[in-house]
Amino acid sequence: MTRPPDAASQPVGTSTVDLRRNRAYRLLMAGRTLTLTSASMTGLAGVLLAYDLTHDPAAASTIMGLSLIGMLVATLPAGWLADRFDRRTVMITVAVGHAALIASIPVAAWLGILTLTQLAMVTCATGAVSMGYPPAEQAALVQVVATKDLDTALALNQARSSAASITGPPLAGALYSVAGTLPYVADSIANLIAAACAAAIRDDLRPKVDRPRTSVVGELMAGIRFFATHRGLRPLSLVIAMSTVGFWILYTGTVLGLQHRGAPPSQLALLQAGFGVGSLLGALASRLILRRLALGHTIALTLAGLLLVGSGLTLATTTPAAVTLLTLFGATFPVANIGVLTWFVRSTPDGLVGRVTSALGLIALSAAPVGTLVAGHLLAYTNQTIALTAGLAALTAALTVTLTHPAVRTLPRLAR
Repeated sequence: MTRPPDAASQPVGTSTVDLRRNRAYRLLMAGRTLTLTSASMTGLAGVLLAYDLTHDPAAASTIMGLSLIGMLVATLPAGWLADRFDRRTVMITVAVGHAALIASIPVAAWLGILTLTQLAMVTCATGAVSMGYPPAEQAALVQVVATKDLDTALALNQARSSAASITGPPLAGALYSVAGTLPYVADSIANLIAAACAAAIRDDLRPKVDRPRTSVVGELMAGIRFFATHRGLRPLSLVIAMSTVGFWILYTGTVLGLQHRGAPPSQLALLQAGFGVGSLLGALASRLILRRLALGHTIALTLAGLLLVGSGLTLATTTPAAVTLLTLFGATFPVANIGVLTWFVRSTPDGLVGRVTSALGLIALSAAPVGTLVAGHLLAYTNQTIALTAGLAALTAALTVTLTHPAVRTLPRLAR
């Protein structure tokens, strides 16, 4: 079988409009900002509402798990949708469908018939439906943004995600204090506005495909084959999986360790806020770094930085120390994250962008709960030092692959 073309030499973004004047990009940014912020709100509101309905902590945690199940199931099919249909149509359909599902919660509450069963079903369904938006938006981004501006656009997107994670939970708390289902009303309205933003984009967002269409299974397999046979995608995927596991072990182990030592909820909230602020700053600084260093060197330096900060976390026994270190932790990882994503989309033909970015998302999405579970079990049966050391071991393994595998080590600078 002939190796799939290395699309690094293929044109990616065909737009010549400067990013600051790019109307389509601004509409994409506005729509996704709304969906991310509203999803962050209902993520917290769902847990609170489940507990209020049942007064059972297990029910609240189940709601979180059901959302993840829906996301995992839908990730790869969502990538296929983005590569098969007009990306504008996909974004509009997903946003409107999400709005309708979410709106059923406040409607049922108003009628006095809301149950945990309905909340669970809607949570799982919206988790699945929401996964249709990211690959379609990512593929559309590649079409409307010039190649020279792609790294800047992705850095701004990462900053947007960090900002949404910071602002969403406080907004959810404020709205929930007024009415338990008000965050769901806001989420539904936000998705309808996002659908309007997508509809307002005038660019041609149909996927550009240079081969005949086949079956759904055949097209999914084509994406998997491209991913599996590309020289750089396989080792990078391994690095992503190991570093994600290590990251979540360290983050979860730090938060749960402080909770075990009696830190109040307000202090634990500072940990999340510090990490979010660090992520925002790291995303904004990534453009300057990525244009000066080779990507292979950037990944290695990022992992080395995470190891250094993670080593400090093993010694942090106070909340201020942990907040400071988690802020540095958050500021470190976006640089490599944005660089890898930029390289991924530049190295993928337009007709495969949805499937390849969905596969990348599935790796990260699957690795995150593994890290969380490992941290929780090690804390339960050993101690925090051993748990955090396991996270450092995973990051060390990722750094070893980066330094020893030529396909990762020699990744070039992301030139304009």
